[in-house]
Amino acid sequence: MKEATETLDGCTAQRVRAEGDLAITKKQLSENRNFLATIEETRRRESFAFETATEVYQATSKALDDALVILEEIWSGESSFAELTRHTNKLLKSAVKIRKAHLMAPLMSALAQLASKDLQADEGLLDRVRTMLQNFRSKIETEYNDTAAAEQQAIELYNQQRSKLETTIENLANQQDGLEHELQSLDKCIITQQGIVSSASAKRDRNQRLWDDAAALCNSVEEEYKSASSARKQELELLAAIRERVEARFAQLSSGVKDRGTQDEFQYSNDYAYEQPQFAASS
Repeated sequence: MKEATETLDGCTAQRVRAEGDLAITKKQLSENRNFLATIEETRRRESFAFETATEVYQATSKALDDALVILEEIWSGESSFAELTRHTNKLLKSAVKIRKAHLMAPLMSALAQLASKDLQADEGLLDRVRTMLQNFRSKIETEYNDTAAAEQQAIELYNQQRSKLETTIENLANQQDGLEHELQSLDKCIITQQGIVSSASAKRDRNQRLWDDAAALCNSVEEEYKSASSARKQELELLAAIRERVEARFAQLSSGVKDRGTQDEFQYSNDYAYEQPQFAASS
């Protein structure tokens, strides 16, 4: 019973520890899953923003390239200022989308001056517009390259975080399964040991009752023996006293009887002595 009790106490203590570990594991598992969902949502938003920026950059770059071509055609007389104006308006819309409208202000001013002058004669103004268009294109290209590099870094960071989180989540899930199986085993251990302890306790109580009954019986027999011994002792003491008195009295009588027997010449003979019969086998 002692061993079963110690095992029961050990299983119970281990179950408390396992329950605490399971609660912590479940909490960490939930936190990591939530964090994984958060970075996945963040990655989706960043990816969408980058795709949008790419579309705007491509449209803006095309519009700038077309504007430069039209500008060259205007210089050679193959195109008109109205065509350049239409492309410039497209550029302005694209610039608004990428929040670069402020960069279009000098270009729009130069185009207004260009429209009011003789295109064939103002080569300097044409060069100025060309330079503005080229600088604008170079600037948005540089910014887009930076954005693309940042996007690539964000993808790499996301992949690293996701890989670590997935590994952590898998480990925590396995740990949770292990703890749940451990709790099931500990529950079986507790039930088994409780049954053993309960059975042993019942046997102990039964044996204790038998022991108590046997002890009570022994005590009763011992008391009876002591009582009988005391009574027997008193009887022996009484018999001894009686014998002592009888012997004392007999001693007084025997001396006188002997004297009278001598004087009367008394002799005793047994006329009825017992003779043992003889048996013979019958033929």
